[in-house]
Amino acid sequence: MTEMSEGNPPYKRVFHCDHCGYEAQVAGERYLDKGCNNYMETFVCPDCQILYESIVTEITLHKTLPLFFEMKEVFPDFNLDLPKEIEGDQSIEPALYADHDERPESKCLRCGNTQGIKWTKENPICPKCSQLMRTKKIE
Repeated sequence: MTEMSEGNPPYKRVFHCDHCGYEAQVAGERYLDKGCNNYMETFVCPDCQILYESIVTEITLHKTLPLFFEMKEVFPDFNLDLPKEIEGDQSIEPALYADHDERPESKCLRCGNTQGIKWTKENPICPKCSQLMRTKKIE
């Protein structure tokens, strides 16, 4: 199973190929992007031969009664339409939970190809020349 990070990218790394000079700034692992509240992964486009990140889940929000305050931290303007009888009841905390369903495909940001291949930092093969890439400090 792929390593997974919570929160915004663990940090994006610059991967550089000494052989052909290609480089890309990507996370190289699955992570939860709190901006869109979905999981992201790094892919290689078989047509463009570039690395890109794509959303790999679709979020489905469900109304319930207990995670609302966590959602309010991420989306401060978020509101639930609650029935009148519970709206004023301070003993009940409205809540949401989210399902993250896997999406069937990723989409290349350059050409739109939907046949991207998952790429990870554990096996950093250059999409241009198939040599090993190394991480480079971000300056």
